[in-house]
Amino acid sequence: MMRDRDLLDTLGPIIRDAEDRRFEPGFSGRVMERIRAEAEVPVIGLGTSSGQSVLETALGLEPLTVETAYALDQSFYATDDE
Repeated sequence: MMRDRDLLDTLGPIIRDAEDRRFEPGFSGRVMERIRAEAEVPVIGLGTSSGQSVLETALGLEPLTVETAYALDQSFYATDDE
């Protein structure tokens, strides 16, 4: 069984080395710029409308409002006439 001191001696250099590994400031911007430069299709942001999630926007769904909810086709609901 490894003693605490042995464990610290083994893991210490690994932890210290890991602390020095990080991305320089602006890394994400440089990556996106390179993707834009190399992509055949331009990279565009996915804008959302007020009150819409990214998924709703991606699927092309209209925002649900009280007006649109009441405007739904009533054929979805069974009536006594049928």
